[in-house]
Amino acid sequence: MWKHPILVLCAAMFTAAMTLHAEASIKFTVFDVPGALNTVPLSINAGGDIAGRYDKFDGTEGAFLRTADGTITTFNIPGGGTDPGEGTYAFSINDDGEIAGEYLDGEDDSHGYVRSPDGMFTIFTARGTDTFSGHIDAKGRVAGDYFDETRGVYRGFIRMPHGQIRAFDPPGGAAGMTGIRSEAISKGAVAGYFEDNSLVIHGYVRTAGGVFTPFDAPAAASTYAEGINASLETAGDYQTTDMTYHGFLRTSDGTFALFDGPDAANTFTGGLNDKGEVAGYYLDAANKAHGFLRRADGTILPFDVPGFKKKNHDTTPHAINVKGEITGGCFDGTNIHGFLREP
Repeated sequence: MWKHPILVLCAAMFTAAMTLHAEASIKFTVFDVPGALNTVPLSINAGGDIAGRYDKFDGTEGAFLRTADGTITTFNIPGGGTDPGEGTYAFSINDDGEIAGEYLDGEDDSHGYVRSPDGMFTIFTARGTDTFSGHIDAKGRVAGDYFDETRGVYRGFIRMPHGQIRAFDPPGGAAGMTGIRSEAISKGAVAGYFEDNSLVIHGYVRTAGGVFTPFDAPAAASTYAEGINASLETAGDYQTTDMTYHGFLRTSDGTFALFDGPDAANTFTGGLNDKGEVAGYYLDAANKAHGFLRRADGTILPFDVPGFKKKNHDTTPHAINVKGEITGGCFDGTNIHGFLREP
């Protein structure tokens, strides 16, 4: 259909004006855990509460909760190790304020935990050693993986709210793989990736009913599923044979949408919400990291945290909630700070 050029121009100007207005309404807040060397937010719930980890000057790790009003509470699991890299990590927070993560003890062994909203800890170890956990859903189910010393492989698990731990493997069992990672959980469904005996990495979705579906992004040499939502959409990144990374969104019927940041050399996803929006970051040709929001309609909006736009600065989003609030880290060339981006 023929369109009048003036009307097309007016429509384009209106769209551009609306985009500028939307960007102008964005609010950024930069924050730090008091006394921290680096502050790394990793999860945000629907209420705007943020959980993450921070680096201490002695090299150990601590966990933190930042509530929506800006109050920061730090916590450490009793018995956590005191050597560099040991300590407490917080990876996920659900809408009830339950936090899941892991801690490394003095023997450098990993254990899982759940922190209740009143600050009480439930510590657990899966059937083997080195329990890596930290992804918790609305019902308090925790997804993770652990090292099975008998089989010599990592196995996935779901810890139920009452404490039962249910291990799982890809089809063919643990003999068909060298390891598995459980990266996200929603309504009991888990997403992650595993490495087979040919050292090829595949993504997977495991439904709440136990149906395990492996998948590969088109043209992928390796596929990493990093997030899952209530609609069983999964988001992640994949590596091609030229060693570059790209983003993907996979619907529950197996349809893929592949994407990259503007002029990106590499693209990495950080989070997925129930609206199908993806947050992540991409590296430009100079290896500088920029954040992005991919809307459900496929539109990609790049952004940098204000004050962190120099050549040696980075913006790396890690999580997005249902309101479209994004959190992650911003690097000033020396230290990492937390940020919150509010639409």
